[in-house]
Amino acid sequence: MKVLYIAGFYSLKYGGFEKYTIELLKQGVDLSIVYNDFPSSQEYLKDLESLDARLYTVQGNLLKRVFQVYKVIKKEKPDIVHYHLGFLPFFLFLIVKILFPRTKQVLTQHCEFLYHGIGWLLLTKICYNSLDGILSVSKAVKDGMIKKIGNSSHFIVHYLGVAKEKISNYNLRNELAITKDELVFTSIGFDIDVKGFDLLAQAISILKKENSLPPFKVIIIGLCESEHEKFQKIIEELQVKDDFISVGIRNDVDDFLYFTDVYIQSSRTEAISLSIMEALLYGIPVIGAEVGGIPEVCVPKRNGELFEKGNVEQLALAIRKLLNKDLRTTYGQKSLEISRMFDRANSVQELISYYKKILH
Repeated sequence: MKVLYIAGFYSLKYGGFEKYTIELLKQGVDLSIVYNDFPSSQEYLKDLESLDARLYTVQGNLLKRVFQVYKVIKKEKPDIVHYHLGFLPFFLFLIVKILFPRTKQVLTQHCEFLYHGIGWLLLTKICYNSLDGILSVSKAVKDGMIKKIGNSSHFIVHYLGVAKEKISNYNLRNELAITKDELVFTSIGFDIDVKGFDLLAQAISILKKENSLPPFKVIIIGLCESEHEKFQKIIEELQVKDDFISVGIRNDVDDFLYFTDVYIQSSRTEAISLSIMEALLYGIPVIGAEVGGIPEVCVPKRNGELFEKGNVEQLALAIRKLLNKDLRTTYGQKSLEISRMFDRANSVQELISYYKKILH
């Protein structure tokens, strides 16, 4: 089975998507991948090479990239073209359907369905209904899509899944000068506005003014240099700079989760959070915004607390609740149970079975 992944983005770290492609290769899929540029992680590149993956890059404006991908499809002759992010499928689906009729086309809807305007909705409906399968990363994403463009029998939910990685530095907590008696809150994301890091900083500011917090540190993972600088200004203005540690883009997320007490996802939009899934593997209680698919991984009163989108006071209240050690322990145990639903190897097996199904 030959599969061509059209990623539609820049690979800046050895993240969840990259690990998923490696699992596909390990499970025997003959995989080619198209990125917008060569991945940044040398470790990822080495793993792709060792597993005989074929890597392509496309550059230039949208039409140039469409033509470049067309040439890749012509060369590879894949059984399945699997689209991910970006607008390429809107321009390619008809070309592939006409020129490569035996090739099946699948798209994963990674984001909340935010298209607006009659033109975009009509184009999306035509494109999505012409493909052989639309895989939504959460029930919420699927439901949002159905509300906008209607339902179809080939719209399904497919959770991507995660797996524990080897801890590379058990001494990381000490290196960050976090003492044993300090609680550790962790949040992961690439964008301050999207991931609501400003909201988290405001909530911490509220709690500090109330003297509601014991000794603690908040770790922010994933901000590029420009976003890091913006965030530093925010926490300086709120006078909570000493309470936050922004560590930039990292590939060693598990090293941080190993000593995290509470995971927080304060996003303004979120299809579903792979970072929350990763936190579940370590039995970590979760606080999440009630947006997108977050309630599917942060189940209120079971393994975490939800707060209304953008509501800083509710976020502060949720943090205050999870200062209770017994509650953290109870929620953490449930997190471990829920994590079994999101196993990466099982997810890949399900995807391979799905590929086989649409090919026959």
